[in-house]
Amino acid sequence: MPPLVLAALGALGATALARLLVRETRRVNRSLDPHRPNPDGEPPGETLERDPETGAYRPRRRA
Repeated sequence: MPPLVLAALGALGATALARLLVRETRRVNRSLDPHRPNPDGEPPGETLERDPETGAYRPRRRA
């Protein structure tokens, strides 16, 4: 095979491998950290709110 064809196949393979690794990394991060904000910039579903009487923190749902 001509060297140019081999270089093109190598570049395509490297690109496919990089995309696969990025996709897998994002999937693992989503499963390990469910409280991180979404990529859209939305805050997590719950926040903690301090109860003034007891001083304890309890989850508060967004409206």
